[in-house]
Amino acid sequence: MQATVGGNAVRTVIRCVAAAVFVAGVALATSAVAAEATTDADATAAYEAGNAAYKAGDFAKAAVEFQRAYDHYKDVNILWNLSRSHERSGQLEVAREHYRAILTNSDAGAELKADAQSALDTVEAALAAKEAKEAKEAKEAKEAKEAKEAPPQPVPSVEPGSTNSGGSSTGGWIVAATGAAALIGGGVVFVLGQGKHDEIADAHDAAGSGVVTTMTKTEAEALDSDGWTLKTVGLISAGVGAAALVTGLVMALGDDEGDERAVHVGAAPLDGGFGVMLGGAF
Repeated sequence: MQATVGGNAVRTVIRCVAAAVFVAGVALATSAVAAEATTDADATAAYEAGNAAYKAGDFAKAAVEFQRAYDHYKDVNILWNLSRSHERSGQLEVAREHYRAILTNSDAGAELKADAQSALDTVEAALAAKEAKEAKEAKEAKEAKEAKEAPPQPVPSVEPGSTNSGGSSTGGWIVAATGAAALIGGGVVFVLGQGKHDEIADAHDAAGSGVVTTMTKTEAEALDSDGWTLKTVGLISAGVGAAALVTGLVMALGDDEGDERAVHVGAAPLDGGFGVMLGGAF
């Protein structure tokens, strides 16, 4: 790929043009010939200054000098150098137009046109990325401005005593399910305690009918104690489970109806056991 065209090539172009002008205008006055020579010298000096600036990395200055040279001689090689200087200095839009001009220039050879096309593709891709970035930044800035200027949203008021029906309803069903599990578990424990008492009763009946049993008094007392312990635990668990079941159902169903209900659960001693009391509005 070409970078910048060397000074010898440009000077050759300038000399050829100057020679043609001399042959065609041999009868011109001396002052006119001197002016043309000055133009050639200016173009050559501008080109060499642009080439030096390009090599030094001063692409903006190189673009200025190459533009001066190109203004005197519309040479496609100078246009290439001018295009490269604009691209390297960040003037992508200008470089794009110059590359396009090279592609349509009849004096440009196949190699130069291929280089110009490759450079044009690179420049257009960079411009597309730049435009996309700018569009994104503009959109984000607009959204930030709109968000900043938007009026504050009112906070929904909550009436005193109001409840979240969905959350309370769900909590009610959870309490009811837990109560049902405790009720069933208490029943199972109570049955186990009753089983131990039944075992004592069976041994007692067998002894009364003359059947020999292997149960000792100590074993019978242990079974009796264990039985009462299991029965007590079972009754308590079943009672609490029943209370929780009822409470949960009241919470869930009461929320569905949209009215506020207060349910209280308590236990009270009774003869030979205890009782569970529910209080509230249903």
